[in-house]
Amino acid sequence: MFFARRLCSLVLPGRGEAIKNTNCVIYITTKRGRTWSYRKENNGWTQTGPTGIVHRLSAEQLLSHLLPPLAADNLGHLSVRVERTALAAAREKGGNDE
Repeated sequence: MFFARRLCSLVLPGRGEAIKNTNCVIYITTKRGRTWSYRKENNGWTQTGPTGIVHRLSAEQLLSHLLPPLAADNLGHLSVRVERTALAAAREKGGNDE
């Protein structure tokens, strides 16, 4: 549980400012290019699949999705990246305009 709360501050050290989970988007991408995004909202985490379907998640469920791609036995199959919400929104907006 502690890991899920402090994930963004560990991955994205702030530049003199505190980074909160609500300021980050976590992406897990398969080797075939399918991407799932995870966002922290006021009442919990949400998962958005490659088809746009949104599911609510608990912190424990989020960890069960995050830990396998971070484990050594899954190297090359899945990649994980974390972006600040402003960067993620700009990227998604740019992707929709193309």
